[in-house]
Amino acid sequence: MKLLHALFLLLGLAIIAVAGTLGYARYAVLETKTLPMDLTVADTLAFNLDTDAIHFGKIPAGFEGIKNVTITNNRGIPVRAEITADGALAAWLGVDATPVLIQPRSNHTVVLTASVPKETPLGKYEGTLIVRFKRAR
Repeated sequence: MKLLHALFLLLGLAIIAVAGTLGYARYAVLETKTLPMDLTVADTLAFNLDTDAIHFGKIPAGFEGIKNVTITNNRGIPVRAEITADGALAAWLGVDATPVLIQPRSNHTVVLTASVPKETPLGKYEGTLIVRFKRAR
């Protein structure tokens, strides 16, 4: 009888493990993209339109810069894009919406706002924008 209970317990644990793995795989991160970001705190305003990174340009302390970033879903399934930031700009960065649902083979534009605190010393500040693509629920 104890052997039968042990077998049922092992079978139950195996079923739970398989179901958990399948559930995790369904909502796991499909891909992570990173984009470098930078801005220079200066006494003047200046724009940087280069496309190799998210450049906010030159911004005086106490002001903000805004950038539109287009996120593309090339997959045949809807995805949820979760947007976060890392580095010196992370605390200054606002994202208009996260997470965002992006339909198959379509785009979504996200508005990023870098708000420079008033007492920030002059200089260059960098960070990374992180976009994690997950299966949509």
